[in-house]
Amino acid sequence: MGSRTQIKLAWKAVRVKKFMASLQQLDTEFSRVFFADIVGLHPRSERQYDCAGISDIHYCQLGVLRCLSSSETGQEFLQYHADQNVADIEPNHFFKALKSPRRFANIASLNDLLAAAMTTRVADAYAHCRGLDDWDIYAVDGHYHKAACFDPKREASDGSVRATATGHFFRMDMRTHHLGCLAMAEPKDGKKKEHDMAAIKRSTAEALRYGAGVTYTYLTNDFTLPAYLIVLIYKHRWDIEKIFHELKSKMKERKSWASSPEAKKSHAIFLSLSHNLLLLFERHLEKTEGIRDEMEEKKQAGRIKAAPGIIVQAVRNFINSALTRATQRTQRFIRWVRVRLYQDVPWSESVARLREIWTLPA
Repeated sequence: MGSRTQIKLAWKAVRVKKFMASLQQLDTEFSRVFFADIVGLHPRSERQYDCAGISDIHYCQLGVLRCLSSSETGQEFLQYHADQNVADIEPNHFFKALKSPRRFANIASLNDLLAAAMTTRVADAYAHCRGLDDWDIYAVDGHYHKAACFDPKREASDGSVRATATGHFFRMDMRTHHLGCLAMAEPKDGKKKEHDMAAIKRSTAEALRYGAGVTYTYLTNDFTLPAYLIVLIYKHRWDIEKIFHELKSKMKERKSWASSPEAKKSHAIFLSLSHNLLLLFERHLEKTEGIRDEMEEKKQAGRIKAAPGIIVQAVRNFINSALTRATQRTQRFIRWVRVRLYQDVPWSESVARLREIWTLPA
């Protein structure tokens, strides 16, 4: 009887310890700097609630960490998270939180609040274009993930049974690169995808050039801006595609996390938060530590040098040189952040390692 009682007490102690661990959130010197904006903005966010299990701050951290991690599944990520002596989160608890409309509203509000922070701390790429002073400039595009494991299946036109890919419409502020999610795609009439633009191409690119290699035709409904600014804006709509490459290829975010609409929308917000925090963090390091990615600058210079002569001449004109900025974070930077977030080491040690990664050899 006594031994059975001891076993029950021991099991109860394990459960209490596990619950207490779930109250802990990532708190290294590095993570405090990286998530400083989220912590600072949270008191102003919408739909706050003091949760006993996963706090709003911890939940936001978990979503961003999941985006930055190299884990292929949510369960793999949560196990890795627990193995770093941070918190042992039950998968069911995390996925239940993903389905919460309140949680979604809270992180969406936090991401919206980040827009103001980026306006003051990220250089305006169009500041020198005085003709655009009174304009807000956004790029909107659709981005798709593979369906989640338990998404409902449907019969395709070829007779196969498959789930519908998850689509989102993202909006990017062209001035600051703040990324946000407008809506989730809702395909209708049996279509696999909902198109974000219904543009009709009446002719091929070759025909539009009419044999002149440096002449381009643009369609616009604005007749107040000078032609060069319209061309400049069109050219840099490609930035949002580069961000999608960052999310898919560098963060390995190719598949939906869960099946509920709230979880899918939350996934999109976490992707936006991850991009925005990485960009703000990169600017913080440049401003406070005086370091920049010299390796990437060398690569960019090499690409221009290796290009055909006609391209080298083209990059010297205004349209190609007016806006020069890194449209996505490098794999080296994301790997460094991914590892250092969990390491409880002095900030100076983490920065020293980044200098090694970014600095050209003497």
